[in-house]
Formats: sequence, C-alpha cells, structure tokens
Amino acid sequence: MCIFTISNVHGTAYVPQTYYLNAENLTDTYTINLSGIYIINCSLSDLNVSSNLICINANNVVIDGNNNWLNSTKDASDRIIYVNGQYATIKNIKSKGWSSGFWINDDDALITNNTLLELNSPIVINFAQNTKFSNNFVDNSSYCGVVIQSSSYTTVYNNTITNFATNGIQGSNSYYLNISHNTVINDSFSSGGVGSQGFGISLAGTHGSTIAYNTVKNNSFGGALYLNTGNSPEENYIYLNNFIDNIRDAKVDSFEGNIYHSPSAINYTYNGQQYSSVMGNYWDNCTNPADANGDGIRDGNYSVIIMGIQGNDTHPLVEKWENYFSSGSITPENTTNKSSIIHINNSSYNNNRTIVGPGTYILDEDITNITAGILVQSSDVVIDGNNHKLGTDSTALDVLQIYKSGKIYNNITIKNLVIETPLNYKCNGIMINSSVNNLTIENCNIIINNGTFGIGFNPNDAQNSLNSPVINNNIIMVKNNNTNVNGNNNAIGIGVKVGNYGIFNTTNNPNSKISNNNITIIGENSTVIRCNYSNIPMDNLKIDLNVLNNTGKIIRMNKFENAYIKDSNLYMHGNTNGSGIILYSETLKDLLINNTVFNATTNIYGICVYNTIVSDNITLSYNTFNGVDAPFVYAFMMIGPIQNSNIYLNDFLAGCMAAYNPLVNCTFESPNDIRYKYNVNDNVYINKFGNYWFNFNHSQAQENPVDNGKGFTTKPYVVGAFSDNYSRYTTLDNYVFNYAGNNTTKPSNNDNNNYYNNNHNSAKKMAEKAESEGTQNGFSSENIRNTVTNSKIIADDKFDKLNAENCLKENIQDSEDMEQELELNDLNALTEDVIVVGGPVVNKFAEKYNNKFLKPVNNENPGENRGLIQVLKVQDDSSQVVSSHYVIYIAGSDRYGTQAALEYFKTLNELPTEPIMVEWVDGGYKIVN
Repeated sequence: MCIFTISNVHGTAYVPQTYYLNAENLTDTYTINLSGIYIINCSLSDLNVSSNLICINANNVVIDGNNNWLNSTKDASDRIIYVNGQYATIKNIKSKGWSSGFWINDDDALITNNTLLELNSPIVINFAQNTKFSNNFVDNSSYCGVVIQSSSYTTVYNNTITNFATNGIQGSNSYYLNISHNTVINDSFSSGGVGSQGFGISLAGTHGSTIAYNTVKNNSFGGALYLNTGNSPEENYIYLNNFIDNIRDAKVDSFEGNIYHSPSAINYTYNGQQYSSVMGNYWDNCTNPADANGDGIRDGNYSVIIMGIQGNDTHPLVEKWENYFSSGSITPENTTNKSSIIHINNSSYNNNRTIVGPGTYILDEDITNITAGILVQSSDVVIDGNNHKLGTDSTALDVLQIYKSGKIYNNITIKNLVIETPLNYKCNGIMINSSVNNLTIENCNIIINNGTFGIGFNPNDAQNSLNSPVINNNIIMVKNNNTNVNGNNNAIGIGVKVGNYGIFNTTNNPNSKISNNNITIIGENSTVIRCNYSNIPMDNLKIDLNVLNNTGKIIRMNKFENAYIKDSNLYMHGNTNGSGIILYSETLKDLLINNTVFNATTNIYGICVYNTIVSDNITLSYNTFNGVDAPFVYAFMMIGPIQNSNIYLNDFLAGCMAAYNPLVNCTFESPNDIRYKYNVNDNVYINKFGNYWFNFNHSQAQENPVDNGKGFTTKPYVVGAFSDNYSRYTTLDNYVFNYAGNNTTKPSNNDNNNYYNNNHNSAKKMAEKAESEGTQNGFSSENIRNTVTNSKIIADDKFDKLNAENCLKENIQDSEDMEQELELNDLNALTEDVIVVGGPVVNKFAEKYNNKFLKPVNNENPGENRGLIQVLKVQDDSSQVVSSHYVIYIAGSDRYGTQAALEYFKTLNELPTEPIMVEWVDGGYKIVN
C-alpha cells in the first residue's frame, strides 16, 4: 500500500531535489509546484513582473537567495515571493524596490536572514499559523515593516526594523504572537494622522501574545506602543523591553488584556547580586519611584499611558533590560506555547470556537445553544470538555470539526466532552475533515438525536487519513430515521460515509485502537464502524445496531489487516424487513477474532461475517456466532478463498458456515491439547477442540449429534469441502478450560446413566433459558451466569439499560414492571431474584429500597467514578413453602461507577457477602480497598 511510503509524513528517508534559478527563468512569474531546494545563483536588477516573481504552490519548498540581490523597477512589480504551501523556507535574499516583499499565505513558514529595502510591505503574514520571521533587516518601508493579519503563533525574533511610514510591527486580529529581541527604530516618520499609526509595535484585536526583550526607539509621532485588544479572553504580556526616546509610551484603546510585567518571577543579576522577581520594562522617562532596596526594580508603579486609557507597570526597571543578564543567559525565543490553557464558557465561546494554535482548551460550563461549532485548525491541541455539554437547540451543524483545506495535523486530543443535538435539526458530532496523525478521542458522550455521524471523517488526504488514532471509552448514540437515499449510509458511529479513507497505525503506537466504546445506532442502511482500510485493533466494544426496516452493517472495511477484534459484543436487530451483516470485508488478512459475540436477530437475513475476495491467516476462537437461520443465508459466509486460517472453539448457535471456494491449509482444531473439565459429568480430560454447530444434523444426513462422553460428537461436522474433526457436543459454557483440579468423584455404575441424563437435561434447560433471555457470555463463573439468567434485571436509565444489556442479558425491565413491589414497600413480596442496575437518582426501584442496603448509594457515596455491588437476601413468604431470594444492587455515584461495578460483577465466582467497591480507571475497573 502506498500509504506506508509517504516520506514526509511517515519518516522514510527523503532527499530533496535541488533546482537553480537565474536570469533565464526569472524574467516572469516562476511557479513552483514541486517540493525541493531552489537556489538563486545570481543577482538580478531592474526586474519588472506584473504580479509575483516567484509563486510557491507546493509544500516543503526552500528558496535560498545565496545572498544575491533581486531588485525591481521602483513600484513597477508586485511581490517577490507569494507562498501558498506549507513548510516554506525563504532565506538569504537581498531585495530592493518592490511593492511587496514576501506574502505568506500558508502555515509553518520560516523567513530568515533576508535584507529588504525600500519596499511598501516587506513581509505580510496572512491567515497563517506558526510563521517564524527571524534575523532579517528591514529598512525604509513605505507602509509597515512587518504585517501580521488574522494569523496565530507567529514569531518575530531578532530582526532590525528601521524607518517605516506607518508601524514597525503591526498585528491585527491575530493571536499568540511572540515578538522578541527585535530592534525597532524610526527616524523618518511621515504619517498624516494619529489613530493606530506611527508606533513601533501596534496590536489591534490581539490576545495571548508576548512582547519581550525588544528595543523600541525614536518613534516620534505615534509612540512606542499601540494596543487595542478589545474584550480580550487572554492577556498580552509586555515585559523586559527598552522604550527609549519615543514621543509617548503608548496609546491604549481598550480597558483589559495588557499586563506590563512578566507572568512569573525571573532570575537576574543586578550590581553583582542575584535576585528573582517579576520584571517590568525600562522606560527612559521613568525616574520615580526610587529603587530604595537596590534590586534594580523601582519600588512602585509607573503610569504607562500618556494618551488613551491608563495602565501601570508595577515593576519598572531602573536600567535597560540587557544590564540584568549575562550574555547567553536568556532563552531567546518561544515559538509556540503548547502549554497554554484557554478556558471556554458561554461568554467567550464565539471568540474561542476557532482554534488556531496549540494549547489546552477547557470548557468551564455547559454551552447548549451554539450556532456554529468548534473548528480546530492547529496541531498540538487538547480539547477537554471537563464533562460539560456542548450542543445546539437552533440549527443544523457539526458540533466539533477539524478542518482546513490541504492541511495535515498532528497530536489532537478530544476528551471528557458531552455532545447532544436535538431531534428537529440534523447535526453531526465530531467531524475530522483533515488528515490527522495521532488523534485521540476518549471519555466522550455523543448523542446525535437526528444526524449522520457520531465521529465522522472525510479527510482531504486519502493516503494519510487518520494515522495512529486512539478512540477509547466513548458512549456514542446516533439516530437517523430518514429513508435511505441513493444507497448512502444514514447513520454512522465511527467512520466515513463514502470514499477511500482509512484509519491505520504506521507508527507502531501500542495504544492505537478502537476500544471500550459503547455505540448505539438507529437508522436504515447504517454502519457502526466504516472505512476503506484499517489495521487498527478493536476490543471491548459494545455495539447495538437497529437497522429498522432496511439493512446495515456493524463493521465495514474493504481491507482489514494486521489487527484484531476481541472481547466485544456486536448486536444487530431490526423490524419486520430488517437485514444486515455484522462484519463485512472484501479482504481479511492477518486477523484475530476472539472472545466476541456476533448476534444477528434481523428477520430477513443476518450474517455475522461476510467476506468477498480473500481470507488469509485468520484466527477465529472463543466466539459466539448467532446468525439468522434461513435458507441460503449463513452466519459466516466466505465467498473468496480461505487460506492459512484456524477456526476453533467457536459456538455457531444459528446460521451455518459456508465457503464458496476450497479451503487451503485451514484447520478447525485448537493448535494444542487443552486440559478441561466437562461440566456435564464433572470429569477432567485433555483434548484438542473444534467448534459447536447448532445445525450438526445438516451435515450427517439428519442424524442428531451424539456425545462421546467427553463433550465431543462421535462423528465430525462436515459441510462441503471442510470438516471439523473435534466438533463439540455443546456450547462453550459447559467446559472449564485449563482446569487445574482433579476429577470429581464419579457416581456408581448403576447410577451413571441417570447422573449423566439428569445433568445433561439440566444443563440443556439452562442453556435454552439463557438463549431465550439473551444472557451474554464472558462470565468467569457459570454460577453467576445462571444467576443472571434466572433474575429479573431492572434498569430505568437508558445508558444503564444499554450497559446491562451488553454486560448481563438482553431481557431488561423497568421499575414500572415491579409496580406491586413498589406499592407494598416490602421486598419479601419478591418471588424471584432481582438485579437492580443504577442508583436512586435514575432507578425508581433503587430509590424505594436504597436504605435497605448496608451502604446506600448517593452522589457522594461511594464517590466519583465509583460503584458498589451489594446483595440483600430476602424471604419469600407468599406461599406455604418458605424460600429465599436475592436482591443484587449494582450502582454507582455516577454512570462510570455503575459501569465499573457491572463489569466487575461478571468476574465474580459467587455472590459477595459484603459490599464490594469498584472504581472506573483508564477505561477499566479496579477494586477499592
């Protein structure tokens, strides 16, 4: 696959091509469409082009002027270089006489070591991120020395900017700028008005920026600083600057957002003594207050503003900032501040919803009536919902989107976010419309009541798509009752609607997988997880797909390779005309499917696994396949060749297996002998294992299977060209594998037949009841599984109910079904065991009897993310025969606590006699002492 060899993304060695530019190819606009190094190998004068001398339309381009001059007829030409590609470098160019110098219109550009003389606008940074302008000399600009507009994370470092008509460095509507170590001197200002002109540094509509270690001098009309930050959500820090011989210190047109000292203490040396303090700026006309203690910082405030709104430098310096530091002791620059923390609330949402720079963005409260979603346009971003809700009541939208045309982003995390959209507007949850390397979406609760995507992606680069994603521990529910249109998917949990996009891991990130997600999809022709190609493992998924009266697929991959599906519960159902496929793929290769329940109960047809082209090196083990048993419809359908595969220890409970091509080098037996206890007779044996086939009699001329006494059929299961020589007589729950004990004492020979028949009949009846109740597999103890089968399970909350269905069994009831017990206020009225899921806030039965238990559950007890398992034994006195029943209480202070308790309950060997406290941690549970 070509996706593994994209050198600039995946790390393969890449040697750029070198090109040379001279008088022959620079007579008119020279357009660059290929990455590489472009060297200008001669000086040129009197250039005259109608637009741009050089236009960059490719990523990863270096233009090296080699210290040659590019001079233009005065004002006759437009720009020297126009940049419309990422990761451009422009260096070592000397130029004079152009209308504009470098126009940067894309991200991650570096402009360094250039000399720009007598230009209107030497450098314009426009709608770009992460631009670095450093070590340049700019002189005699007829407009501004540097213009930054609608950009973010721009670094202007160590430049000398002299003699400009308007402003030395001008920023507007830009964020997180770092302007440091520059010398800005204006000896020839000629503007006609004050406004925001005539200043060394001018910032309007800018926040979160740093102005430090600069020298701003001789600005004789406007002054040193112009600041108009408006209603800024973050402060600008202005410190350790020298303001010398300016007509005024500053003009400020906004009340908030500017702080004239360092954000924290700085170590410095003054008059041979070492100090640590917050530091302000050096103002040449500041002579008071005095510095009584001799630490180099004056002992009071300096009133900064002469015109405009007053501000105070609370730590003004006695001397120029250089005099406080030895050479080389200062960290020269901070190009991007990935540790920035930005808080988002209802009042600041519109200002902060477009994320254009790295940092952690935290929701401080529910924001439930947005009219435009969050838009991420930067790498190195963390969005922490802080368990708050983000949604809309008034419009159709994507609640959160990652997108900018042509961009590939890195390291984006979305976590702890609750998304809920209304029934009357068609919305999507999280949309990834740009390719992302290292995307994490975890601990989110996404409820789309009318829409297409829970987590959708439609990236602009099919080759990259999502690389090394972690999609973990999310609850996703998508409903779409619209009629299928043109065969497209109407609801998708995770994935893409159409196209060749993939999710894959080329970095060998061990955490990259789709894991511990609880996904419910309701919609015709819908898919739960879909993309073209994937090698991402999947485990601990709990999926419920309701196809209504149409069809659908739970997992759809055209190519699914080098991965696994394990420890999951995949359930598909529908109405009268419903049908579908749980796992659909053209190619399955190097794949493990283990300990997973495939349960299709759709009426027309329900196929557990459907493969069309090839299956190679597939291992299927310890799974339950429950397809729809209909003529010419199969639980496991392999149309393409099956080769080098191993299928064993599975339960085929409904729907048979069909292969339309010969099996090549395939086996239906465990690789090794297994020591096991056969629960039917409690004896211990050692044997290889095949599969259980519900339709055994189809393969042996209608002959029913016969138990050989060790849990295997006396004859192999045979269909077509393959046979299972170790086919089992019964289902997996009747065997204890890797049993360490010895044989149980056998009954006498006279009683042997009765013993066998009684146990077999009992086990068979329990298996039938478990099937009718929809009892799940995966219990550590048959005793606990039987308890679940025989109990009435009560859950009122939809999420508790969904978790109970996936963890315990499908037959779940509401408290309303226990009306008599609720009215009598007497648990002794129970006539059967009851399992109560959820605490008193969300479960009426729990609310009624919460105080009957040793440790009542509330919001504080057992605490955040914690749950309790408690058992109360009650006596049934409804008849003359006295019997006992159990009330098993599984509940937490919150949803995660209940989920932790539910999952731990499945691991028990017997009912506990004391309360057990469990905590949800890192997508799993742990016992709390």
